[in-house]
Amino acid sequence: IGLSNFNEEQIERIIQICKYKPVVNQVEIHPYCPQIQLEIFCKKHQILLEAYAPLGAKNRQWKKENDPEILEDKTIKSIADKYNVHPASVLLRYIIDRNLVCVVKSSNHERLKQNFHSINENQFKLDQEDFNKIHNDIQIIFRYHQLQERRHAKEYPFKHWKDFVP
Repeated sequence: IGLSNFNEEQIERIIQICKYKPVVNQVEIHPYCPQIQLEIFCKKHQILLEAYAPLGAKNRQWKKENDPEILEDKTIKSIADKYNVHPASVLLRYIIDRNLVCVVKSSNHERLKQNFHSINENQFKLDQEDFNKIHNDIQIIFRYHQLQERRHAKEYPFKHWKDFVP
């Protein structure tokens, strides 16, 4: 069973009623939406966590003028400068170095190459200092895919923001 945008309570109910437990839960993950508690929960239940929008869904149709742009974040940029890489590479390593599955979409050949090189551990790897910097210095909590059209649904998964705090 594969899930998408399920929170801990919803997954727990699925585990209790299904013959086969879920193997993956696809959710938005990036430094503004780290999903730390959900990651711990999923690992405990041997459910893969798959990250979508790791680069912040820059070209989304519902983007508002004041939405934060994670690729422009000063902390992410400073880590990118440290390794002489693009901020997108830091964001991808943020997912990969947590042993999470990462889904990235691009139709640009150069970006595809850059993304591919980001997964090569020989290029660079985030160290604990980098993770600490990301979790301590970044104070923005933001979800790019809020599914606002479903916010009144009984099973709307984003009512609780506890997952966001590292």
